[in-house]
Amino acid sequence: MEPAFITPTLKQRGIALLKVAIPLTAFLLIAPASRFYSDQTACLSSCEQLPWVRSVVVFGVVVLTLLAYISCRGGIKIWRSGQFPAPGTAVLFRKPIQTGWRARLNAITLFVFAISSATALAFFLKFFIFSEAGMFIVGLSRCGPNNSFKPKPLRGSA
Repeated sequence: MEPAFITPTLKQRGIALLKVAIPLTAFLLIAPASRFYSDQTACLSSCEQLPWVRSVVVFGVVVLTLLAYISCRGGIKIWRSGQFPAPGTAVLFRKPIQTGWRARLNAITLFVFAISSATALAFFLKFFIFSEAGMFIVGLSRCGPNNSFKPKPLRGSA
């Protein structure tokens, strides 16, 4: 039997290029941003570091959630259709369609990646939200634009 191919249109190639360019650009922006983050926050007080820490936590949660969602969605599409790439998937070059156990293996790989991303998200949340670090962040809730972090005076002290 002659193998079937997916031949992309110009629009599909553009979509595939965007799917590659967006994560690559994000990665290339994260490297200098992390250097900037470490240089700028090292000398700050705990209250001044709090917005930076919160933004890192939110960014990490968003990225890991998106990775888990996109991987699971791709795995479901491949599993249901029984072919890889799934119907309607934008490809950059002419690609042969794989069916049978190869398609199932691709779907299972995406499911494993989705589970790994969700597990990483759970550990990330456990460390930053439900641990002593999370309690430290919550404990600094008195830090704000109008408040400075001042410990409460002890009882009986004048």
